Amino acid sequence: MNVTTELLKADQAYSASDNTNPDRYASSKTLNYASGGSISKAESVEVNVVPSSLRYSDAVGLFGVENHFIKVKLNIIGDIVLKEYMEIGFVKSDINFFESEDDVDFVSASVDQAGAESDTGYSSAATPPLTLPAIGLNAYLSVDLQNLKTANMYNDNNLDVRLYTSEREEHPYDTMYIKPRDFFYVGIHARNTKRLPYNIQIDVGNEYKSLEAIADKSYIMKTSNRPSY
Repeated sequence: MNVTTELLKADQAYSASDNTNPDRYASSKTLNYASGGSISKAESVEVNVVPSSLRYSDAVGLFGVENHFIKVKLNIIGDIVLKEYMEIGFVKSDINFFESEDDVDFVSASVDQAGAESDTGYSSAATPPLTLPAIGLNAYLSVDLQNLKTANMYNDNNLDVRLYTSEREEHPYDTMYIKPRDFFYVGIHARNTKRLPYNIQIDVGNEYKSLEAIADKSYIMKTSNRPSY
């Protein structure tokens, strides 16, 4: 007997459909509906500005998929204003909105938000393109993986969360340095026959360093000579 044929016949006869409850993907043999069940079909997300934090909460294990993979693509076009990445030789300046007559050569200026561009003597200020500071060809962004856990030691002790390189190889640390236009994976693994909730956070771009500034080179993601995507 062809089991697949018989199941299809039953579905057609009784108007049944597949069970798409994530808690029953494995037991109902419908893993093809699962998102990120394997590293080759990982859930995909793209990061465009740094620093960024990605938060994921769900569950893996018994009767559902036992592994969940997330592919994080970096296509960085700039940094968030509140973050200051220092270039070599860069000296940060501050704007003082309060007059201080004690300063030598102090000259106050006013901001006219409604001023017309056609005013005599008007000169526009050019906004620099949104981009990361130039610190050389070998610049890297940090990736930090945090297992925030669920406050249940019996669940948390049976759950593994790991970083994987773009070559789908396990990275040995929870911190990794990666080029601004590359990608990596995060794997969430159930290590016990029970439904295990998880709560993780992926921080991208808390650090922006040149190759020379990274003390321990083993934290850099290992890749082949392939071009970044």
